[in-house]
Amino acid sequence: MTNVYAACSGFFNCLSGISVPGLKPEFTETDLVGKIITVVLPVVLSIAGFLTIIFIIISGIQFITSSGNPEAAATARNRLTFALIGFVIILLAFSILQIIDTFFLGGNRVV
Repeated sequence: MTNVYAACSGFFNCLSGISVPGLKPEFTETDLVGKIITVVLPVVLSIAGFLTIIFIIISGIQFITSSGNPEAAATARNRLTFALIGFVIILLAFSILQIIDTFFLGGNRVV
């Protein structure tokens, strides 16, 4: 008895030979979910990234104009921290969307 899996090398090469019917759904042009993924999500992520940059600039200006006031400097530092955490969450959301799109939806759906 020969081992069927001995011929593959690497994790993704071994997975490429496996086919499961219905794993990759096909979206039509009239499909609402497909339109949301292709149109709305990139716009939402872009707006969120733009707002993050605005909050970073505002917190920088607030930090500079605090003029030694520890409370104002702490407020600016907290705003900057939250803006950077939000930016990381936006990047993770975009990355997760790309991973889901590539591996489960067939790729090239999300910008």
